[in-house]
Amino acid sequence: MKTLVAMVSVGTRSHLTDYSFTRLSKWAARQGYSATLIKESLHAPEQLPHYSKLYVHKRFPGFDRYCIVDDDLMISINAPSLPELPSGHVGLAKDAEQHHTTADFVDWTGNTGFIVYDSAAAYLLDEATKIGDVKTIWPFKTDQPALNKVLWEQQKIVMLDQRWNFQAVLEFYNKGRGWFFWSQYRLYRASYFLGVATGLRVRACRELRAQHGVHLIHGVKHMPMFDKALG
Repeated sequence: MKTLVAMVSVGTRSHLTDYSFTRLSKWAARQGYSATLIKESLHAPEQLPHYSKLYVHKRFPGFDRYCIVDDDLMISINAPSLPELPSGHVGLAKDAEQHHTTADFVDWTGNTGFIVYDSAAAYLLDEATKIGDVKTIWPFKTDQPALNKVLWEQQKIVMLDQRWNFQAVLEFYNKGRGWFFWSQYRLYRASYFLGVATGLRVRACRELRAQHGVHLIHGVKHMPMFDKALG
């Protein structure tokens, strides 16, 4: 299957892609996939930059399968080949935060930091580009609400193994003292990052090394540290 792995990273973001795209391209090469780093905006002028991810197949037609990865997500050197999905479906891993969606037709909110789909499913992403704000599904201004809306309405979503999009920081505070404590107490945050850097947080370090991809939401300043921790 002819596969394109793409990372959209518009602007001055080499401090991220020096790590994330280097890892992505090496993994893609090992799997026999094509890889590209997209530095140009693909979205319409009236849309937010996040929507560029949904246009990759239009910019690079002719592939059987696409994998779109955020520039703050690092692929492990031990990541396997992409999972096989039913044709015409889109694969997303669950977002670590599931409390913001109220739409009753959404069983779980998918995180769009790692998207897998074949050419037969490309129209679903096209439909998502036509949708504006969706206040009942992840009510924040990104591509995530729109894509979830389309996929759940048409029942074309597949849950990926969470290891492809492990949101390390969110998982830590969700299982610990919660967002408020994380956001308000610097020492709590420092204890996590220092613990990963030194290896003292043994459980967290083992958890990181067990993932296929680590998504550094709220942790991009520490990407070099996570790069080392992943090996």
